[in-house]
Amino acid sequence: MIGEARITAAERGCRNMAFVVADAESLPFATGTFDRVTCRIAPHHFPDLSAAVGEMLRVTKPGGLAGIIDSVVPDDPALDAFLNGVEKVRDPTHVRSYRIEEWNIVLEQAGLFLLHVSRAWKQHPFDEWVARAGQPPDLQREVESMFLTAFPRAREYFRVRIENGRVLSYSDEKGIFVGRKQ
Repeated sequence: MIGEARITAAERGCRNMAFVVADAESLPFATGTFDRVTCRIAPHHFPDLSAAVGEMLRVTKPGGLAGIIDSVVPDDPALDAFLNGVEKVRDPTHVRSYRIEEWNIVLEQAGLFLLHVSRAWKQHPFDEWVARAGQPPDLQREVESMFLTAFPRAREYFRVRIENGRVLSYSDEKGIFVGRKQ
């Protein structure tokens, strides 16, 4: 990802950027370094979400903004367990997708005054999505089988599209959180 970011920045003539690989729970920046901190589609991989959010806000200046987008699960425990189970089989680095309510608690406890919270659906073409994790074909078929044999409410909620016994796509929700550091 860093390589791609460097290429994109160079193509767009961006020169005021630095690219750093770091642990989300221990960022190598001084306290209050940034006016804005963003994180997109990564927190479900963090072993300690609270610590990572704490670090994001530590490096944000007082009054600065933080924006996070990540996969979220519905409040229904069965749907939560289904999607988190599928994700753990597809990608062993997946820790947990959280409910909006869980996110709100973590963000507020870390000192973020929430200005905006919303959800947006994202459709995933199945073959591309399942291959992205780099798992072998037998594991990819296992993930497809999980969708094909899912209980009806899960297939309906996650908008699983099946044609000729194959999963074409499914959809999940992304939580969008924007707030000001208190």
